[in-house]
Amino acid sequence: MDIRKITKRDKTEVVNLPKCKALIYYMSEDISFPELLSSFKAGYKKAKLFFNYDLKKEIDITLVYSRKELEEILARKTQAWEIGFTSNKTGNIIIFSPSVVEENSNHKKDDIFKTIQHELVHAFQVEVVKGFTPWWLDEGIALITAQQVKTKGRECLKSLIGSAKFFDYTTDNYRFCTSNGGYPAAYFLVENLIKDFGKGKIRSLFENSCTSKNFDLFFKEKFSVSPEDYAKKLVK
Repeated sequence: MDIRKITKRDKTEVVNLPKCKALIYYMSEDISFPELLSSFKAGYKKAKLFFNYDLKKEIDITLVYSRKELEEILARKTQAWEIGFTSNKTGNIIIFSPSVVEENSNHKKDDIFKTIQHELVHAFQVEVVKGFTPWWLDEGIALITAQQVKTKGRECLKSLIGSAKFFDYTTDNYRFCTSNGGYPAAYFLVENLIKDFGKGKIRSLFENSCTSKNFDLFFKEKFSVSPEDYAKKLVK
């Protein structure tokens, strides 16, 4: 699918990053773009600081202006809370323009500025991760780096552990969890991992050659506890 044919943006902002470029496609009449650009640049610095890494591959960021347009690009229906996406193959980002996000979602305009930073973290993960990392680690790091503070994480984590889906890394379980408190749960879990073990050791989890079947064993070798047992102790 050719996103450029669907979106037909008339402006392209070229952002020169330390080792590559980011191309941001948007509409010339979009007066909210400068603020989004500022958030993008700030988010890049945050992600670089966490991963101690600079992106090496050019990425595209496409601003969308309607839910219909977004769903045409993704070729699927989306929920009202979904406002930004990063390709797990290319690191390219699709995100609502701040100028239309309120009329196309259940978010406030200001939410999109943290969302672009969240999606940038995922773009870094596409380059940094060599093996497998679970969704709760990916999302937890993105939420914390973008400072998207989530409440009731302990309660959500306890509920999802009870459902036996949180540490079962299938696509269906990922969708179930993220629609049922998974983001607060991931934030709470990763926040505590960072407090207990430090950012450096958590960052090392991305430098693995694991599959979904042996990631938990890799985690246990590093932390002397499995992710599930660690989570159970947190919610006691």
